[in-house]
Amino acid sequence: MPARTALTALPPVILLLLMGLAATAAALPESLAAEFTVTRNGSSIGRTTWTLDAVGEGRFRFRSVTRATGFMSLLFSGKRTEQSLWTYHEDRVRPLEYRYVSTGRRARDVKVTFDWAAGQAINRHDDDSWRLDITASTQDKLVYLLALMQDLARGARDLVYPIADGGHLKEYAIERQGRERLTTPVGTFDTVRLYRQDPKGKRHTTLWAAAALDYLPVKVRHQEKGGDALAMTLESLEGLRPPAGQASDRVSPD
Repeated sequence: MPARTALTALPPVILLLLMGLAATAAALPESLAAEFTVTRNGSSIGRTTWTLDAVGEGRFRFRSVTRATGFMSLLFSGKRTEQSLWTYHEDRVRPLEYRYVSTGRRARDVKVTFDWAAGQAINRHDDDSWRLDITASTQDKLVYLLALMQDLARGARDLVYPIADGGHLKEYAIERQGRERLTTPVGTFDTVRLYRQDPKGKRHTTLWAAAALDYLPVKVRHQEKGGDALAMTLESLEGLRPPAGQASDRVSPD
């Protein structure tokens, strides 16, 4: 019996069970710590650390901290911290609170709170505050990376994310650009190369997501129009490891 016929012949309750198992198969790790080297035009200028951990009551925290290193630390003494508090809703990432804090000469403090009952995000920037209507799939500027990992693991083709940012609902439309084998200090991985450009064409970002690491980006490159190219490459990783001998054999179709 052909596979398609065999599946359709199953009782509806069994089909629903199989669909449910597939939907929950993309659960994210409860904890990880990833450190990246940050370069500008190929020269090392800093380090970024991503951490993911459970904080109780079904909630998780995803944090990104960037600090300058070497000569750049003499010029820029501050650091940049982004943090998302989130939970699962129907097996998908749902943000609860986003915080951005930068110190030093460009000090900034931004907080976005998601009121899902009211269908709104409350954005606070210094002394200003405003509300924004959101959709059920809205993400924040940081946690969308986890939603992207989930969707890649599910084999999703439509990688579009509404992002609550700056009092507006922006759209991150991510394009698959094929596969690429990439070597990092952690290892060599077959990756899915992803591309995002802002609507005005002023900046674009490329990500390389490793299938063997649950589609964690192992490299991210950001380019401003007429500006320098910034990149971050995975340097070390804890809490998420590929199966032995399987660093390159789990790639989704293009």
